[in-house]
Amino acid sequence: MDRYWAMFGAIMLEGFAVPMPGQTLLIVASFLASRGELQLHLVLFTAWMAAIGGSNIGYAIGRHGGRKLVLHYGHYLFLNWRRLE
Repeated sequence: MDRYWAMFGAIMLEGFAVPMPGQTLLIVASFLASRGELQLHLVLFTAWMAAIGGSNIGYAIGRHGGRKLVLHYGHYLFLNWRRLE
């Protein structure tokens, strides 16, 4: 069960722009499913839910935080008003 949660976390974080090896883990999980160590339907469902969840989190951050969030915390990523324009 821990393998599914690790895959879920990596794919979800990758879905809202945190650099993670989500797609690589999905390939490894598919290989393990082909060997019978994981169940393919659970691998696919977990990846699907994580991708949708990560995309929705990224959208919510952009929709509700947007420009204010970037201007407030952007200096950590070397972003400022001039670069946004």
